[in-house]
Amino acid sequence: VFVYRSIADVLAMRRAVLPRMRVAVIGGGLLGLEAAAALSQCGARVSVVHALGWPMERQLDAEAGALLAKQLGATRKLDFVMPALTEAVEG
Repeated sequence: VFVYRSIADVLAMRRAVLPRMRVAVIGGGLLGLEAAAALSQCGARVSVVHALGWPMERQLDAEAGALLAKQLGATRKLDFVMPALTEAVEG
C-alpha cells in the first residue's frame, strides 16, 4: 500500500512494481490516473477503483469521463471498476 503525496512516494511505487503485477489504484481523480498510467508504463496490470461512475468527475461530465476511461483503457491498458467503494485492503 502506497500513498501518493511526494516524489519519494512515486519513486517507491516504481521500485516496488514488477512487470505483470496486478495493481489497484483507489481513486480516479487526476493523481490516481497519473499513478495508474505510470504503473502501467512499468508493466503492471492496473485497475482503477473509483466511487463514482466516471473518472475525474469534478472536472468532467459523465460523457467526457466515459470517453476518458475508454481512451485510457485503449492506450494505457487501464481497467476501470466504477462505481465501486473500497471496503478493505488485505494481503
